[in-house]
Amino acid sequence: MIAIGSTTGQLMVVVSMPFITRLYGPGEMGLYAVFTASVGLFATVVAFHYELAIPLSKCDLHARLLTKLALLVAFVVGLLLLGVVIATGDSALKLLGTPELTSIEWLLPISLFATSLVTVLTYRAIRFKTFRLTAAGKALQGVVQSGAQIGYGLLGFGASGLIYGTIMGQCIAIYILGQSGFWQEITRGWSSHKSKFIVLAGRHKNFPMVSTPSSFINAAVAQLPTIALAAWFDIRVVGLYALGIRILQVPMRFIGDSLSQVFFSMAAEAHRNGSLENVVTKTWRVQTTFALHSFVPLAIIAPELFGTVFGQEWREAGVYTQLIMPWIMVSFISTSLSILVTVLQKQKQEFLFQLVYLSVLPGALWLGRAGASEHLAIGSLGIAASILLTCKIIWLLHIAGVNLAPQALWLSREVLYVTSVAVVLLIVKTLAGSELFTVLAAATLVLATHSVNYLLRKTYVF
Repeated sequence: MIAIGSTTGQLMVVVSMPFITRLYGPGEMGLYAVFTASVGLFATVVAFHYELAIPLSKCDLHARLLTKLALLVAFVVGLLLLGVVIATGDSALKLLGTPELTSIEWLLPISLFATSLVTVLTYRAIRFKTFRLTAAGKALQGVVQSGAQIGYGLLGFGASGLIYGTIMGQCIAIYILGQSGFWQEITRGWSSHKSKFIVLAGRHKNFPMVSTPSSFINAAVAQLPTIALAAWFDIRVVGLYALGIRILQVPMRFIGDSLSQVFFSMAAEAHRNGSLENVVTKTWRVQTTFALHSFVPLAIIAPELFGTVFGQEWREAGVYTQLIMPWIMVSFISTSLSILVTVLQKQKQEFLFQLVYLSVLPGALWLGRAGASEHLAIGSLGIAASILLTCKIIWLLHIAGVNLAPQALWLSREVLYVTSVAVVLLIVKTLAGSELFTVLAAATLVLATHSVNYLLRKTYVF
């Protein structure tokens, strides 16, 4: 039920993009990307991860108290951030090359608190099993956000319209999630529970002390490229890059997340009964086959796809997509396998990898800045990140006991297969008389290839 709600909301955002890209230009989308990246950098840590303890509580009272504790921490952190924004916001935005956001910088802590409130209420809903409200909140958030952004775009609001639309979506989600008695309980009991807040904060201290730093590094890895590009290049570059990333994340969300959930349950059981190697081998092959036959064709026709669907002004976003495609493809493959870190208790090694990852990405972008080329920056980012993630995949297969030699032989055969498909697509692209025909031919070829993989080759069957 939750998945349906989340998928509905995300689909509304995706479906609205061809309209939004015709109402907002790359520059406005770049400003919006910087704003959302700034929110995303701190959103995972603003409540000190106390929300994760809500579903784990043994009694309803403690769950409600932890909800209040998480919101209290988020509110205090939001106020502190508001003070920081007031004191240094103008200079920070100029440093990022986004002085246009100065007039609405006060929305940053508001959006941050709204994001954390949605997260806290979602975990509270999981604890009290109000799944219908959770599904409705996720669906309506996407619907309201998309509708509001289109409306503000028609009124000529610019980048602020995108931000207002996002906050309106968050507000409707908060309202829906609060219908399970939250609004009544939040208005009372604060003063009488001070000592209990302290006890619960101490009991769950590992969440702020261990989970929070790790989550912040993960968020930094995800948001740093957008922030660095804004600081070092024109804001239009950020908008084009942000659209490419957003579109490539669609299969990551809808397919990668589902595969991850399936693999999590399978891997945990397989680890207990000693069959982890077989499960990991099958999962890695399924995801790799799907990724190769999805992302390689997409890379070939990306400029034509973006120009046709989102408007010719966004055709360059397809070029950026080609440059980062290796990174996104390898990231898709590693998504499910990364669950092995939890199953095999390798969190320390994962933390060290994230530190290396975080330190390498700015260096890759700096090469482009030194060469005064956004193409070099984004291409270096794609290559460096894909190499690091490939090393991580090899390590994950190794710790799962998978024999790497047979996997290398299997991968070489799969690459030859997808190369033949790519050659056919390149011939079609060369002979096609229009970009629309190229896009339709590529979609047909991809669907046919996946059908063959599923029905004849049985590569998608666990």
